[in-house]
Amino acid sequence: MGIPDGGPIVSSPALSREDWLCFTSTDGFLYALNFDGTKRWWLPTASGTQCSPVIGEDGTIYLGVNEHMWAITADGKRKWEQPAPFEAHFEASPLVLANGTICHVSRYGMVMNINADEPLLNWMFYISQQGYASPTVGPQGTIYASSEGSQFSALKNAVPLARTAWPKFRGNPRKHGEIGDW
Repeated sequence: MGIPDGGPIVSSPALSREDWLCFTSTDGFLYALNFDGTKRWWLPTASGTQCSPVIGEDGTIYLGVNEHMWAITADGKRKWEQPAPFEAHFEASPLVLANGTICHVSRYGMVMNINADEPLLNWMFYISQQGYASPTVGPQGTIYASSEGSQFSALKNAVPLARTAWPKFRGNPRKHGEIGDW
């Protein structure tokens, strides 16, 4: 397969509609493989990230890397990065909304929404002290986020999940990871 150090894979893969998938490893790389198992490319992330990647409408990959949210082209080039406020790590996978914005949760329990074209913060909402789980979105656009302990939040939002190949953790609204389940 051609993985440089081949550290343990700790993220769920994101599957494209084309012929590739991507995932992170504890060896500090984001990998993209063709469906036949051959290496497409790899990109150093400077350290292992537990965040699973998601894919936007244009094939852009979004990934939390330590204290930054990254946008990566489908051919493995970093487009931009957005630092988290308050030096908060991103461990939970982001999600892509139908209006093209990205929603993610920081380790310190901050739910944030940013533009996909350039990393401008649209809004943020503090849910609790710790945020480790990926947010999800209901059919009408309500964003659901949980945090350490028993804190669970439903944030009013009128924008539903994007209809991309892999817009959220485990891919589709049913979270069973099958491409084309719309």
